[in-house]
Amino acid sequence: MAGAATVAILVRRPLGRWGVTAAARRGDGHRPSLAKQAVTQANLIMSSARMTLSLVLTQPSRVGGMPLVNDRSESAQPADHGRHGFVSVGYEGREVGEFVRDLAARGVTVLADVRLNAVSRRRGFSKSALKTALDAKGISYLHLRGLGNPRENRSVFSGAQVQEGRDAFRVLLTSDNARRDLATLRTAAVENVVAVFCFERDEQRCHRKVIIDEVVGGGYRALG
Repeated sequence: MAGAATVAILVRRPLGRWGVTAAARRGDGHRPSLAKQAVTQANLIMSSARMTLSLVLTQPSRVGGMPLVNDRSESAQPADHGRHGFVSVGYEGREVGEFVRDLAARGVTVLADVRLNAVSRRRGFSKSALKTALDAKGISYLHLRGLGNPRENRSVFSGAQVQEGRDAFRVLLTSDNARRDLATLRTAAVENVVAVFCFERDEQRCHRKVIIDEVVGGGYRALG
C-alpha cells in the first residue's frame, strides 16, 4: 500500500532536477528500490504526455472535422458558380423592346455589336437608340467595328458559297483592329454573358458565327 501511495504522489507532483521527487529526496521511509521504480514510471508517463502534447500542437486546428488552416490546393479553391460566355443574337424581324427583354431574361450583361456600321433601317436598332434601350435594362453596349464584315463579303453568306465567305472573313480577323476587338470580346466574357450581335436571325448565315468559333476555340464557351 505504501508503494501505491508513493506512485500516486510521484504522478501528481512535479519531478525534481534529476527526475527524483521531493518525497524520494527527503527519504520518507520508502525503500530505494520502490522509489526508483516509481521515478522510472513517472518519467515514462511524463515523456508520453509530452509526446502526446507535441502531436496535438502540430496538428491543424479543426472544427467539425474540417481544418481551419488555409488550403491552397486546387480542390480547395472556391468554385466559380457565375454564368459567363457568349450567346449569338440577331435582330432580323424583331422589335427592339421585345429583343432587349429577351436579352435580360437570358442573363445577358454585355451586347457586342459586330456590325461594321451600327446603323439600321429597323427602328430602335441603330447605335444610339439601341444603347438607350439596353441601358434601361442594365446591359452594356460595345461596338466592335474591327469585327465587322465588309459589304463585298456579305452576299455569299446568304447563298451556297457561305463557306467561302467564312474563309474570307477569317483572313480579315488577322488584322490588327480585329485582333484588338477579339481581345476586348474575350475580356468582356470573363465575368459576363456577352451577346454577339448582328442582323441575321440565323447565325449560320452571319459572320458572327466565325467570331464566336474563334473565341470559343480559345477556351471560352458558347451558351445556349
